[in-house]
Amino acid sequence: MDGRTFRVLTVFDQWSRWSPILETAQSMSGNAMAAALARAFAKHEKPRTITVDHGTDHLTSP
Repeated sequence: MDGRTFRVLTVFDQWSRWSPILETAQSMSGNAMAAALARAFAKHEKPRTITVDHGTDHLTSP
């Protein structure tokens, strides 16, 4: 609403259609992403593979 950008780390299980992580922040470092994954893996089984989609680098309002 105030024009600040934000990031969302979404981890999605393509087989079960379940998302164990939706992590939001104004900026997200590699360490923050690793910590979010570690929290998820502490509760749930580790995946055999991971697919990464960087999405759009940034969006601007018209």
